[in-house]
Amino acid sequence: MMFFRTGKKLVVPLEDAQPSIESLVQRVDMTRWNALRDHWVGTYVTAVGKGERPDRLVRHAYNYAKYFELEQWIRYHLQCTAHLRLASPPKPLRILDIGCGSAIFPFLCNAMGHAAEGLDIESPMYLAMAEILGVRVEPYTVRPLEPLPATVQGYDLFTAISIKFDREDFGTNRVVPWALEEWQFFLKDLASRLN
Repeated sequence: MMFFRTGKKLVVPLEDAQPSIESLVQRVDMTRWNALRDHWVGTYVTAVGKGERPDRLVRHAYNYAKYFELEQWIRYHLQCTAHLRLASPPKPLRILDIGCGSAIFPFLCNAMGHAAEGLDIESPMYLAMAEILGVRVEPYTVRPLEPLPATVQGYDLFTAISIKFDREDFGTNRVVPWALEEWQFFLKDLASRLN
């Protein structure tokens, strides 16, 4: 497989067996998807000016809106499935996407015949998005030096794409990423849970 960069993005050639973006979008109830987008973006836009930090609420509104750009995120996650050669594996895999957000990556994996689930913070928005996509997501906050839940067992593949659980966010100017010790603990914990 060949990789090349365009600007700052890593581009991976898509596999021939991958479903098209159009066919994947057709699997989604876009009426429910768009209603959910309008609800969440509207919740934050309406709240602007009512709190101590209206600038932060505006950022949240724009931040939430980006997760509903379904075709864009499908295209992004198809690159990940191509990198992992998930469109044509020898057998279906049991996959857990840790920090799955809106669950688009597990949705794509399921469309390719795998059994994929997600694990992410208990966000009503993320859980509603996952429900629309037909993906089971277990609400859980990954914390440094803490094992994952006992239910995380027997997977063939773990993924963690565009995650934020690996850093403690103290605001826009101060973020502390995990150190080697936290990553070693996390990766050893994952390895002990593989099939």
